[in-house]
Amino acid sequence: MDEKGEKGTSTADIRFEDTQDIQVLQDKCQQVAHDFDMDRKVIQDMQSQFAAMHSDAAQEPESDFILALVAEANIQMSRVNSMLKRLDGTIALV
Repeated sequence: MDEKGEKGTSTADIRFEDTQDIQVLQDKCQQVAHDFDMDRKVIQDMQSQFAAMHSDAAQEPESDFILALVAEANIQMSRVNSMLKRLDGTIALV
């Protein structure tokens, strides 16, 4: 919510509840980041175990699936980290 200041510049009407909402969102994103990180570690462990069990793992369709899961987990982790950085910037502005 913007209001006009004395010199024609706009100032934000920020309430304490707004900062609390941002903090709650940041906490949820941090939990999601933790969950994705744990999932990524489990998938990487699965990949290592699969490679140890199959000497020709590169030719197995399951290996391609596991590699795709690792790539997807990395993408999602990157997205969550980006959101956390944006939230940090928003909190700094507030």
